[in-house]
This record gives sequence, C-alpha cells and structure tokens, in this order.
Amino acid sequence: MTHEIDVQPLFKALELPAQDIELLAFCASNKSNRVTEWVDNLKTTQTVQTCGHLYQAIPQVLRLKTLATERKTMLDSLFLVAYPCTLSLGKAFLNQPLALPQNAQKAAVLGQTILKSLATGYLLVLQNLCAEKKLKAAQQAVAAEATFNALQCLALMQLRNQQLYSQASPVIWRYANALIQVAEHLEIGQLLVKPRFSGLNSATPSHCYLRMVALAGARLNQLTQIDMSHTFNALELWAQTLKFSPTPTTFWIDLDSNNPPMLTERKAPPETGRLLHIDFTMLTQQLANLLEGEANVIGHGLEITIPPEISSPTTLHLENAWGRNIARTSNRHSSEHTAEIVVGFQQCHSKLSGFDNFNEFLGEQTRVDKNKKPSGLSNLLSALTPAASAKSTSNNGATSTVAPLRVTTQNISKEGYCLQWEGVQPVRIDAGDVIAIREHAKRDWSLGVIRWIRKLKSHSLIGVQLVSTKAQAVAASCNYDDGGYSDFMRAFTFPNQPPQKGSGLLTANILFSENTKIKLKLDSSAKPALAKLTTSQLTTGKVKAFNLQDINDSQTPGQAQHKL
Repeated sequence: MTHEIDVQPLFKALELPAQDIELLAFCASNKSNRVTEWVDNLKTTQTVQTCGHLYQAIPQVLRLKTLATERKTMLDSLFLVAYPCTLSLGKAFLNQPLALPQNAQKAAVLGQTILKSLATGYLLVLQNLCAEKKLKAAQQAVAAEATFNALQCLALMQLRNQQLYSQASPVIWRYANALIQVAEHLEIGQLLVKPRFSGLNSATPSHCYLRMVALAGARLNQLTQIDMSHTFNALELWAQTLKFSPTPTTFWIDLDSNNPPMLTERKAPPETGRLLHIDFTMLTQQLANLLEGEANVIGHGLEITIPPEISSPTTLHLENAWGRNIARTSNRHSSEHTAEIVVGFQQCHSKLSGFDNFNEFLGEQTRVDKNKKPSGLSNLLSALTPAASAKSTSNNGATSTVAPLRVTTQNISKEGYCLQWEGVQPVRIDAGDVIAIREHAKRDWSLGVIRWIRKLKSHSLIGVQLVSTKAQAVAASCNYDDGGYSDFMRAFTFPNQPPQKGSGLLTANILFSENTKIKLKLDSSAKPALAKLTTSQLTTGKVKAFNLQDINDSQTPGQAQHKL
C-alpha cells in the first residue's frame, strides 16, 4: 500500500450522503458554536433520551453544506457526548437473554446507528480534505483526529456486535479499510492523536485500526460479555505492539473487501489484491512471558501489563487466538436430531439432582425466612445462571421446575456438539455457561460447557465442549486459607476421560482453586468426604473443572455413583 493511491474511488464506493441542507433544524443554525451550545444543554445522565436526540441531530450535520473544518468541529462536540452515551447505553441490551427483548433490540440499534453516523461524518471531512492538493501540518492534524475518532466509533460498533454474538456488519470493515487507506494517502497513519477523554493514552490512527484487527481476531464469541469489554479496554495499549508487515505473517486483510481479518494459518492470503499483513508476534510473546511471571518490558521502551480484571485463562485464550489455529482433534459427523438442553449452573444442578431447593438436596429441612435477604455469595451464584420455570422431571424421579429448551444438533463429535436454537424464550445464554444435554431418544443427561455462540438472523448456533456423559450433581465446601470451610455449594463430579484416571469436579468460578482441600457431599444421606483439588482441567469465565484426589478413607469422590 502506498500514499500514491487514488482515494476518490474509495469515497465514491462508500456512497456517503449528499450535502443538501443550509440549516440545522435541531439548533436553528449552521454554526459550530451553536451546535456546541446545543450539546451542552443535553441531559447526559438520561442516556436513552440523549441518544434519541443525537440520533436525530447527527444525520443533519452530515447533510449540511459547510467547510470540512466546520463540520469536524460540530462532529467533535457531538462525539464528546455520543461516545460515552453509547458506551453507557450497553446497560440496556447487555446481560440480557440471547433472544433480545424488543426494548433491548431497539437500544442496541440506536447505539450502533449513532456510532455509524459519526464515522460517516468524519469520512465526509476526510473526503473534503483529500480534495486539497497538499495539506498543511494543521490540516494533517485535523485529518488524523477525524480518522482516529471514526475508527474509535467503528471499534465500539465491532465490540457491540461481538458482545451480542452477532455477525459483524459489512459497513464496519468497509469503512475501516477505507480509513486506513486514506490515512496512508494523507501520510497521517503515524501521527499521534491526543485522546478526547481523560485517562486514555495518545495513539495513532494506525494503532486504532490495529485494535480493530485484534478485536476481530480474538474469538470473542468464546468469552463472556464482561471479558470482551476487558479485552477491548486492554487493547488500547496492547495494539501499540502490533505491526504492519510487508510479508505474510499472523493475520491478513483484503482492503478491497468488507471482510474482517483472517488468520494466515487458517486461510492463506490470495496472491493478488490490496492486502495488509499484521504481525502479532511481539504481543503474543509478551503475553506468554507475562503468564509465566516474567518481566513486562517488551523493548523500544514499550511496556504492557495484564490488567487485574483479565484472568489468566482469558489471557491464554487471547494468546492462542492471536497466534495459532486450534484444529479439531476428533472427527465430527452431521446430525439433525432434536435434543433437550438446560443452561446455567443452578439449573443444570437442579435437573441432574432433581432438587430445586439446595437445602433439600443437602438433607436439611430448614425454615425459610421470607424477610431474610440473600447473602452476597447467593447473589453471585444466582447471577451466574439464568432463571427458569415450568415443571419437568429429572432422571432420579424427583421433580424439578427447570424446563428444557429444544434444539437441533447440527454435528456431533466425541468432544462435543454444535447446536442450533431457534427459540424466543427469554433465557440467558453466555459463553462459558454450564449446559446439560439430552440427545434424541436417550435417557441420560450429559454435561458440558458452552465454548462459543454465533447469533444469526433466524437462529443461534451454540458450540459445546463435552465434560462428561456421566456427571453427578453434588455439593462441595471449600477450605479457607485462614481455617474453616465455606457453606456447601452446588458442584458436579464426573469420571475422567481415558487415559486420565480418577474423577473430576466442576464448580462455579469462585473460591475453588488448585491445591485446595474440600468437603464433598454426594447426596442427602451421605457423610461429607474430604478431598483435594489438584490440577485444573478447564476454566471459563463462569466455571472451573479440577482433578480430584482422595485424602481419607470415608466415602470418596472416586466411589461416587455417576447415575443420572
């Protein structure tokens, strides 16, 4: 790619709006200072109402007949309110059922439309600047800021698409690929831009584009929504370690397409076309070093750290996503049978045990105080799982009020399933959740974890990693470092798959860790058995699985009857 490129065909292909109005109706003016006054009067604490006003105002700025610098000043005033408001708007549609309620859908569309309009406006500014024969330094700075802000809007659009487990809109990469080519043409890709918001680091338009590439390649549909946000924030700094490469390397992208970047190991780049190659080597090597406890200095004076909110399993996931293609190790075969699923830790435990009331499962007949507020731990455990209703019956004959969802199996392997769900029930389904599956014409339930979600127009696909076909619902209590044990919590034991021996334990992703002593209660009549958690088998944003080691002669985890 070279700055000799003719960018006018790029702008023509984008089909940007025409400028056909003389006055902005929302502020009765065509001056930037009046736009700023209008923005200052917005009630930014009322997010939805403010976004509604911005939704109507920004398209008018795009159609206004004015100079590039004047339009940019207007857009900057709007951007300062619109960007944080669209961030805040996420509360209206995140942490919702996979089949979004109508109000949540409207909020998501509202936020994406505002961000797209802002990016379009900055592209109009750049189109006018590119018509100049040669830009002065001040004009280059304006162009760099416009490019940077547009890419910030597109990056947030991309994050929202991924947090909703939906396909990326083609306009995101159509705009982003045009912007990086314009930046090269104007020689502004490496100009530092001071951030509009406090607490952020200065960066270049190229860094912002590379942040988008990293987001697209991070396999975020395998993470929880909050882990996606943490990754998005960390990439503000991490993206500065990425480099464009003249030869094929980790990722490549076709600038003439609307497609996101591709991992070179998964698909080789074409021999022709306008290609960009992006090298992730420095970032993945540094993440590997940090995971091993080494120093956090990369070189050239640049340092990165792993923020405390990003767990080691998430860091390992990102290192793998940005560095290698994880190939399937077992064959899969197509299947179009129906199956039943139950999603969520509490719901799966109820289904496999037959007890909705955990105290009954423990054999404790306690009186429930209706005025007693739930503990913080109870709230946390409830937050890990969706609600369910309607009666059904478990394998052991006990009554459970968890109603299974009906899905279709798309393919099956010994490692798991690809499921298709077309339901509209208000059920929360997240990557990392526990899932119980009963295949067509089978009596027993299998236990797995949701590894990825892909939301399409008419249905959703759910990738499941199988944990065990013989899991048993149990109760586990964790030994504290300063002595004593926690209350019993829901858990699952399962026989390890060959060649591993012994049993494993699946728990919620709190309290439990490697080399921790636990008490294990297999059912209401069993005495608690002592055991120890050894090596970790699996970790997601919601659950952990460990190998179990028996440490006394009473009934032990290895003697559990895995009957479902």
